Amino acid sequence: MLGKVVLLLVLADPLKADLMSDDVDKAVAAAQKLGAAKRADLLLEAISMGAPPKVDAAILEALAQCKTERALDTFLRYADNRNPEVRKKALTGLSEAPDKRASARLMEAVGDGDPSVRALAAKFVAKRREKGADEALLKLLRHNDGGAAQPLGSIATPEMTRRLAEMVGVLSDALLAQTLGVILKRSDVADPLRVEIVNTLVKIPGADSTTALVEYVAAVPAKEDRPSKGAAQKAIEQKGGGAASEPKGGGAK
Repeated sequence: MLGKVVLLLVLADPLKADLMSDDVDKAVAAAQKLGAAKRADLLLEAISMGAPPKVDAAILEALAQCKTERALDTFLRYADNRNPEVRKKALTGLSEAPDKRASARLMEAVGDGDPSVRALAAKFVAKRREKGADEALLKLLRHNDGGAAQPLGSIATPEMTRRLAEMVGVLSDALLAQTLGVILKRSDVADPLRVEIVNTLVKIPGADSTTALVEYVAAVPAKEDRPSKGAAQKAIEQKGGGAASEPKGGGAK
């Protein structure tokens, strides 16, 4: 009888049969194809029946491709899964949802017990500019969580930037330098604030602060005369990094 059911599935929809298969690799491949085809109904049906973590992760990834609101409850449910890889796929699905429940769950994930999940959540809340994201990311930075540096740097306001400048010796030198380096290279930052950041980087010991300054100088177009660029070049010399050379091709455009 079971053989007849499987045969009927194969005849009716080969991909559905593969998705329900005990062969994990076959099921994962089927999920990928169904995601590309935007067949959310089959994916939702399959995940509701339970599957190995690798298959669940593949289905969640496929559902994210479908970009359907019908998958929201599934993403929310699997964001609490015990498997970190499954949680990350669920969070990826939530990152595209405008629903307030998605925002709340992503913010909650910033405090996840797994570093890779926290890093992904940090990236998403920064990209979405969730309310309170900067404070949540600063909290991570205070706990020496490297996954917070780039996201916080990408959204830090002038006020937050000045707060960070006051944390020299409080935060990890490397993480503070990395965060300020991200802010320094942003196109929406006023040059007087960039000069302040350069002055802060001078006070931070270690190679990371020098690297942040060198990368900033290299990112400024060769013909662009910015006070912050000159200040960064002097700071590099002051820190013993040597003269900052222009990148080949005349700098970033």
